[in-house]
Amino acid sequence: MAEYPRARAGNVGCCSHAYDAWAGSSACVVSKATRCSGTGGGTCNQSGLSGEGGRRCKLMRDGWFAGRRLASAQSLIAVSKHYPVVDIKRTWTESYEWMGTKEKFWYLDPRSGERWLFKRPRSGTGEHWAEKISSELADLLGIDHARIELATYDGSRGTVSASFVRRGQQLTHGNELLARLVEGYDGKEKLKQADHTLDNIWTALEYAVERSEKTRQAKVRIGENLVLDALVGNTDRHHENWGLLKTELNEHFEEFVAPSFDHASALGRELLDSRRASLLSSGGVGRYVEKGRGAVYWTRDASPAPSPLELVRRTAVAYPEALQPVLGRVKSLHNATVADLVERVPRDWMSRPARDFAITMIRYSMDELGRLS
Repeated sequence: MAEYPRARAGNVGCCSHAYDAWAGSSACVVSKATRCSGTGGGTCNQSGLSGEGGRRCKLMRDGWFAGRRLASAQSLIAVSKHYPVVDIKRTWTESYEWMGTKEKFWYLDPRSGERWLFKRPRSGTGEHWAEKISSELADLLGIDHARIELATYDGSRGTVSASFVRRGQQLTHGNELLARLVEGYDGKEKLKQADHTLDNIWTALEYAVERSEKTRQAKVRIGENLVLDALVGNTDRHHENWGLLKTELNEHFEEFVAPSFDHASALGRELLDSRRASLLSSGGVGRYVEKGRGAVYWTRDASPAPSPLELVRRTAVAYPEALQPVLGRVKSLHNATVADLVERVPRDWMSRPARDFAITMIRYSMDELGRLS
């Protein structure tokens, strides 16, 4: 993994972890790391908070804040530095793949031994910053997700995503699962697949994840992904953009919902700045959110699919147990925290209208989701 900036002498705290390098902040929030150390001797570990001289560092382990409620942890967050940018070397690359107008390739970071996927955004879009902001919001809410960093390769900007499939694990995408377990499901039809309904997803989970408690947990994980989509307006949760990880445990295999991934179709990433400015000045951001068409259908006969936000509204009524845990965490989000997630994108990567639009969009969805919990 690339080196990330550490706090200089005299700053209160820092994180060397890839997610957060918050020089000068009074606290740091770490995801999926085991240790964060501040220059003043403050440390955090899996047991919770510790430190010297009033310096505090909050650990978020495996997607959950340790020892304190989300709202309490957020009160520690200060305005922070820009997200780091990974510079990929040509010698690291493994193989190229093409998806329409998007180039992507895998590479091996020689320093960490981790495999990462680099993706260039489609021309004229903000898919790279949309992916990064969405992953940071997922992090804040304790939603398991693919690790995302901003990156450059050969002068081009994009994102890198760490492989979450470990040795001995196997990823089964949703289309494979549904085609195997739901009668008549066409796993090859990706766009406008009206059989990709929440009820069919639930049916597949009930077959694949055998024990009832594990099935309940799997539905909660899917519910978290849907709420994340609603917050950022991600319209691309088609049946290849979720899946199950098969893992060997105690000499038998169990399947778990994979970390959420591929959130680039979000936050108005396709809009021109002139259109963003028009929607902002006319109060039309909410209308934009409500008109978005997702890729998870409510019923086969109700076409087109509802917006990601409307899907969550309906799910909250029909399957409240799948959403209540994450909706409670959404209610604890602070507007200032959301703004900071957006403002941390480097200045020349994202325009001012794009930032204002993204912040307004997330806040609109936060308010709407707050009515459901």
